[in-house]
Amino acid sequence: MDILFTGIHDPLVVILLFAAALCAGFVDAVVGGGGLILIPALMLGLPTAPATTALATNKLAAVCGTLSAAVTYQRKLPSPPLKLAILCPLAGILSALGAWTAMRVNPDILRPIILIAITAVGIFLIFRPEFGQERAHERHGTLVILATVAMIAAIGFYDGFFGPGTGMFLIIGFTLISRSSFLESASLAKALNAATNCGALIVFASGAQIQWALGLVLAAGNVCGALVGSRLVLTKGTSLIRVAMLAIIAVLVVKLGMQQFS
Repeated sequence: MDILFTGIHDPLVVILLFAAALCAGFVDAVVGGGGLILIPALMLGLPTAPATTALATNKLAAVCGTLSAAVTYQRKLPSPPLKLAILCPLAGILSALGAWTAMRVNPDILRPIILIAITAVGIFLIFRPEFGQERAHERHGTLVILATVAMIAAIGFYDGFFGPGTGMFLIIGFTLISRSSFLESASLAKALNAATNCGALIVFASGAQIQWALGLVLAAGNVCGALVGSRLVLTKGTSLIRVAMLAIIAVLVVKLGMQQFS
């Protein structure tokens, strides 16, 4: 076992990590935030490995999961090809830059800022129950394009640098800027999230030791969870995304709050 999965002596650990990857893929496909499940699980399963190994191995699994979810979403709710062709490379490059920065600067400096931002998003969703339920008059124009590019650049960098809740931030961002529904925003967000994961993975792979065998096993679990989650969202619609967002926000606030004030 240790020969194939470095640092793991018990097959049960691999099984439990696979289950964590399955759950993470499901959560990621619905709204984002699967890293909240898989990264802590990897740190527990690989107690002697550096934290960068857990982050890099998580990214390997997440890339596969988000790509499969993105394909499922795009088949049902395709985004404009030109928009994908422009925004996906931008998101990937900024995420790579964020990952490169995270390897040199402590990402925890962002924690209080993200804690405030996530709390504000939660309050906004609670008091605006109609937000994202259906498409309003979609916005176009130069300002919308500039705002979208700025938002993608910021969130792309954030995903590589810190990460938790990237999919949720993308959905909120697209819904606010273009006035699309949560479901349409989720389809585009998942494609961009796959790009940010790819960008960060390339950097982490060059500077950290990925557990490739374990990562591929976890990728299989992540893909299974992502396929179930994306199909469930396409069936249940925006109401499921809203509930999932509020649940992820609550978990993030508690997790980041405990880390900040412990």
